[in-house]
Amino acid sequence: LLARRVPVSEPARALDAAKRRLGTANGAVVGGFAVVVGGGAADKDKLAEQIGTCLTRYQAPLRAQFDMRAPAEMITVYQAEWVDQVYDDARRLHGLQLPHGVVAYSVPLDMSLVGIAARQACGSMAHELVHLTIRSSFPMSPPWLEEGLASAVALSWPEATRFRFAHGWRDTTLASNWALRPRVGELLEMSWTDFGAGTREDVRRVAAIQAMAAVFIRYLDERGKLRDVYVAARDERFGADLTPGRSYREIVEAQLGKSSEQIDQDFQAWFGHR
Repeated sequence: LLARRVPVSEPARALDAAKRRLGTANGAVVGGFAVVVGGGAADKDKLAEQIGTCLTRYQAPLRAQFDMRAPAEMITVYQAEWVDQVYDDARRLHGLQLPHGVVAYSVPLDMSLVGIAARQACGSMAHELVHLTIRSSFPMSPPWLEEGLASAVALSWPEATRFRFAHGWRDTTLASNWALRPRVGELLEMSWTDFGAGTREDVRRVAAIQAMAAVFIRYLDERGKLRDVYVAARDERFGADLTPGRSYREIVEAQLGKSSEQIDQDFQAWFGHR
């Protein structure tokens, strides 16, 4: 997979290689993205160009708001027409058996992402773009922050220097599964294992966790604390020699000036649950 990486100085090579892997003649290069489209979509070259253009809109606010720079390698984007094709592509392109409930995924080793996108709506792919872009500056990011931010970005309007996060289906999911949601203190201590569903019966619990993380990001943003929390979590959790610093719970509490229980109570009031 590492051998698939192509520097941004060689976009044509990245596109040609992606076309061969997907078995299609259709695709386009837009900025640092090599986008390929298979299946029966009409005007596939134009669709690939529009998806690439859509994704580039997210790069400026990622850099401005969170210091996430575009990678030095081309990002290869494989567009799928339906969910089953995402699973088929995962097996064929990366040898992966995806967990339940996935509509897009990314692989940092070869700087690629696979997912469903429309001509001017690429939120699920933007979610995966966060996972790929965060690696260079914050490789040990915690799941509540990385997954929460990626999910919030997927439902945002990207602007020149920041994201405008929006109410969306994650809010509905959280409200519907409120009894299953982790409290803020619990969320901040969860591992990546907690964010994945091992069985179909576990999907609702994981959905509540993922929704809580995404909505918590918007809460931090509306409280004017998102960037401060992000930078502190990146810079204060570990020292330069990887010695542990403050826990993520302590970092968030310090930035908001409240205990995690007080933050959770404020979150509940903000969300509308008292």
